[in-house]
Amino acid sequence: MSLDLITQENQISNINIEKITISSETIDDNTPKYMKQAKILSISLYLTGIFAIVGALYRWGDGPIFNAPAGTDLQLYITDMLITAPATIISGIGFQKLKKWVVISGIFTSGILIYGSALVYVDVILNGAPYLLKLIIPPIFGISLSIAIMIWVKKYYTLL
Repeated sequence: MSLDLITQENQISNINIEKITISSETIDDNTPKYMKQAKILSISLYLTGIFAIVGALYRWGDGPIFNAPAGTDLQLYITDMLITAPATIISGIGFQKLKKWVVISGIFTSGILIYGSALVYVDVILNGAPYLLKLIIPPIFGISLSIAIMIWVKKYYTLL
């Protein structure tokens, strides 16, 4: 009887060791899908915020905002610095830490990105653009990021 008990204990300990080894080797595979998606959204929002600040300070390639020629319309640049950049960075923090308020900040940020993208497209249609591709690609990213945020919020808001 005692030999059977020792054999059973060794089998149980081997099973535990194997489970520990398997789980430590595949720790990234066990991360829930929504956490991976939130991390990607967080990084994308941080980068969008940084680009909004730097782009606005240098008027998206037209020179520093503080040395703009007289009569230059600075509304879009100032809005990027004061609203778009902080909103995207705050939303990025929410996605990184998976806070409950990320639902509201994500929806708010999506609205800002869609509105800003629409403004760029309307401006390109009405006034033309000397650098058409440079002005069309960033709004596509903004709209795509907005759609991704809205899909994530719709799918996973109950988990927060």
